[in-house]
Amino acid sequence: PDLEVNVAAGVVRVDRRPINLAPKEFALLAHLHEHAGQVRSKDEICQAVWPECPNDVFDYQVENLVRRLRSKIEPDPAEPQMLLTIRGLGYKLVMG
Repeated sequence: PDLEVNVAAGVVRVDRRPINLAPKEFALLAHLHEHAGQVRSKDEICQAVWPECPNDVFDYQVENLVRRLRSKIEPDPAEPQMLLTIRGLGYKLVMG
């Protein structure tokens, strides 16, 4: 899949189709896009997505946010190709 992220314009497209994301979903994608190809820990994600209260966020909230984002950008969310879980470390966005 072809993922296009224009953070400045707030636009996300998958295979040239615009995708509507909730603010936290967009914040997560923008953070992972900024660090594409790098593993980002849940703590780093919390600080980027919930700057107002990064220490009050639980793992399940990050996991649910990742699941929701996958459901919108992945052709098959059960077999992710772009938003990967790196077991024990965090998450990584792989750009084609």
